[in-house]
Amino acid sequence: MSKFSEWRVGASTACFGSWSPELVKEYADAGIASMELSTGLDGFFAELRFIDQAEKIGEITRGAGVELRSIHLPFSQKLDVSREDDWAAQTVDINLALIDAAHRAKVPLIVIHPSSEPIDDKDREKRLEISKKNLSYLGRRTAEYGMKLCVEDLPRTCLGRTSDDINYLIADDPNLWCVFDTNHLLMQDNAEFVRKVGSKIIALHVSDYDFIDERHVIPLDGKNDWKGIIKALEDVGYSGDWTYELKREWTPKEVAENKRKLGEIA
Repeated sequence: MSKFSEWRVGASTACFGSWSPELVKEYADAGIASMELSTGLDGFFAELRFIDQAEKIGEITRGAGVELRSIHLPFSQKLDVSREDDWAAQTVDINLALIDAAHRAKVPLIVIHPSSEPIDDKDREKRLEISKKNLSYLGRRTAEYGMKLCVEDLPRTCLGRTSDDINYLIADDPNLWCVFDTNHLLMQDNAEFVRKVGSKIIALHVSDYDFIDERHVIPLDGKNDWKGIIKALEDVGYSGDWTYELKREWTPKEVAENKRKLGEIA
């Protein structure tokens, strides 16, 4: 069984700003082994010209000794695979272009949101159905490249706010997986979520919060039971990276040091 001590430190570029060769060097110097490319803004990939520069970005990152482990697909109220209008289809097309670029960059994991918000309770069943259909299609297309599509749990009225939502979306689909965000659940205990989603969890977004709303603060600055979360992940056989997704208040060295601190209580 894989243990917390064996999980590599990773970090999203959302913690520090846009990708750059200088940021990659900071990762390497701090001992951060893997990178998720994302800022959480739907305009990021156009700004970065990722589709045109994918191979170069992958080569530079790997050349510095950092794995470009995952790419977070863009998200907004428009870019939402659960919408009931033409924007869902447009979102799928945009995502397909980015998945193709990620393949050229040799990235193994793709992260996607199952919806945006707000979603009214009366619309949830239909939105879940639409999201499941589009995620399944994207999952098949991602698998054709030998990559895996990871669906993220989300807060508030979003789809994916409980293990029931996530399991409805991915449990019976061999091409869909889960990225577990440790600061998004507002209706369910984190360790319970982990045990119910189980081995479908193959990636993490690590941060802490106050159980009122997502905060993306560094672990031990919030209320999470890290010992319980880590134990649950170990019990379900998690063996991926410990990938931080924080507000831009900490340096790569501080992020890497945080995992060492958590190891003292795990």
